[in-house]
Amino acid sequence: MQQKEFTSLPPRPKLNSSAEEAYPWYSVGSGIWEYPLNSGNSLDSPTGTTSITSGERSVIQWCEPNVQWPLDNSVITHDYIEEVTFLEGGLKDLTLQQEWGPGAYAYRLPDMKHGPYRAGENGCLEFVKCISVTKGT
Repeated sequence: MQQKEFTSLPPRPKLNSSAEEAYPWYSVGSGIWEYPLNSGNSLDSPTGTTSITSGERSVIQWCEPNVQWPLDNSVITHDYIEEVTFLEGGLKDLTLQQEWGPGAYAYRLPDMKHGPYRAGENGCLEFVKCISVTKGT
């Protein structure tokens, strides 16, 4: 983990940006971008991944307007703790038919089912923190 401070984020990637145009943001799916804040497993690069094998990571995530994921409409689970705070725009959980907006917060334990999602017409900006867990301890 590194000390890092800034007063404003770099501009969000434009629609249909290439990885080079979007840097320091990196794509984690069609229309979904992450700006690395900090990581315990070296994800602070445009070739980062959403897999958390050890430690933790914190990112700002930008979902372009109306983007839906996963593309196959499957429910999402993962093997790490995920904390999400919504900063701008909105997001709809298509299973629960529930909408989330600025100020909303989610704390998800490993294997918690959630999604699929669709970003609102203005997109969705969120702070996401992921923490790995060791199962069986």
